[in-house]
Amino acid sequence: MADVKMAIGIDLGGTDIKAGLIDSNGQIHLNKKKPTDAQKGGEFVLNNLIGITSELLLTPEAKKSEILGIGVGSPGVIDPITGKVIDMSPNLPGWTGTEIKASFEKEIKLPTFADNDADVGALGEYIFGAGKGKNSLICLTLGTGVGGGYIKDGKIFHGGLGGGEFGHTTIEVNGRNCNCGGKGCLESYASANAIAEYAREVVARTHDTMMEQIAGSYDKITSKIVYDSAIKGDNVAVHVIEWSAKYLGSAISNFINILAPDIIVLGGGASALFDFMKNVIYKEMQMRVYSKSAKETPVVKASLGEEAGIVGAAALAFTSIKTG
Repeated sequence: MADVKMAIGIDLGGTDIKAGLIDSNGQIHLNKKKPTDAQKGGEFVLNNLIGITSELLLTPEAKKSEILGIGVGSPGVIDPITGKVIDMSPNLPGWTGTEIKASFEKEIKLPTFADNDADVGALGEYIFGAGKGKNSLICLTLGTGVGGGYIKDGKIFHGGLGGGEFGHTTIEVNGRNCNCGGKGCLESYASANAIAEYAREVVARTHDTMMEQIAGSYDKITSKIVYDSAIKGDNVAVHVIEWSAKYLGSAISNFINILAPDIIVLGGGASALFDFMKNVIYKEMQMRVYSKSAKETPVVKASLGEEAGIVGAAALAFTSIKTG
């Protein structure tokens, strides 16, 4: 008799694959990580995913548990019904068109569910993290780019395929260039890359900042160096963070005006800057959110940390099995 009901959660990134054995309370019992080797193509990556899953299933922890299913969070536009990658996986060449669900169910023989990685991370925070107990949630992942997910009544909102791209909402009509080919996207202002890029621009003009001293050269400044400098009292670093927070607060206000979530959750590497951002974000919300009560929508830091992807993927499996 199996001791515990489990799901396998898989987080596919451009650099690493993470996979974990997770129980129905969101507790991680075992996890593994291996390089994605994305440059070797989509078929290789798929085999990598199946391989790491097979390794988990052979562990003593898995053998004494009841494995209900597998959840996969993947970059790109994913059809949540078929589990097929439809579009836009720029860091995973050859990944578009991959039949994630069908391939797993053929090889592993367990119910498998796949969705966009940002949506999956949002679901994890809703079920097990900072949004637990709320009816609706928007989770923004501030990493290399800006991902996002909207969860309401326990379900990921997809709209039509390709919806929910919070990072590519326009917040400056003739603004900074975005990697998507557009201009003025939130991602161009609130991602870790955008923060580092703006910091380099500022320091190139002033050269009077701790950031350059730590980096050795202004063109080597990263978002972590911005954070470390701000912690040590560098006013230029604080300015850079508050610049980003102003645009983020403006975007959040738009999201609240349209969707009225119960809570906004900020995750990803750049969320480490939250303590420097929150006052600016709330100031923007006070100016821009239409409903008086909605101005008080809580904005909080995500609680699942680096494991949000695998926990969220497991949450996708648990919720899909219950509702599917």
